[in-house]
Amino acid sequence: MRARPILDDDDLFALTRLLAARYTKVTFVGGKPTLYPRLPELNATAKEAGALTNVVTNGSRIDPDWIQARAGTLDFLTLSIDSANPTTHRKLGRASRNGTTLPVRRYRDLANAARAAGVGVKVNTVVTTINASEDLAGLVADLAPQRWKILQAAPVEGQNDAFIADLTPERAVFDAYVARH
Repeated sequence: MRARPILDDDDLFALTRLLAARYTKVTFVGGKPTLYPRLPELNATAKEAGALTNVVTNGSRIDPDWIQARAGTLDFLTLSIDSANPTTHRKLGRASRNGTTLPVRRYRDLANAARAAGVGVKVNTVVTTINASEDLAGLVADLAPQRWKILQAAPVEGQNDAFIADLTPERAVFDAYVARH
């Protein structure tokens, strides 16, 4: 049985207009926003209401053509990149069912396409016990994002209780990651 959405399309567009009227930026994130077929219309709705728009994605469902098609309504593309290592991506669950991960060159292509389309580039990285010893400095330098947000894996009660304890690095480990980068 398929879960019924909390908001129907009309409500979602009304909420987008409300957010865009009140805030300077509307970010579409969580649950793979690129799966929603009307995301381009939501971006356009937010943009028409005067807000900056941002889509956060791991990049698996977009390509340079996707970015170019949204050049007028997408202000920022935030790439979620936790590692440049395919093995780490598999351990973090950032792989297809057959174990395929995004190659580093894909992130570079997306960042370059975004800039060519006039879309700003940002990067988000979540530091876990699995990737805390890695070095993303070279990749991030190549991507040249306007902002790199480094986040520490943390518990969210009722959502990740079963596994988060093993993924949350100690504060000193997280701080060392930040200092190294």
